[in-house]
Amino acid sequence: MASNHGFVDGNKRTTLILVNTLIIKTNYCWYGVDIKKINSELEELILEAAKGRTGRYDHAVTVAWFKARVRPRD
Repeated sequence: MASNHGFVDGNKRTTLILVNTLIIKTNYCWYGVDIKKINSELEELILEAAKGRTGRYDHAVTVAWFKARVRPRD
């Protein structure tokens, strides 16, 4: 979503909302880290994806990032 630019404006903000919505709707939650830190890291991840960069946040790194921060709800 962030890199395909489906909208004229707001693609990165929409991606952030979609990520949070998918986590909540699939019965998962953010885990183990301060939410401000997660938001900051997630914003960086989305910005890098929007630029089309693959170095720092390639697929494996992105998956590991989410696995470390998202858990099923109790």
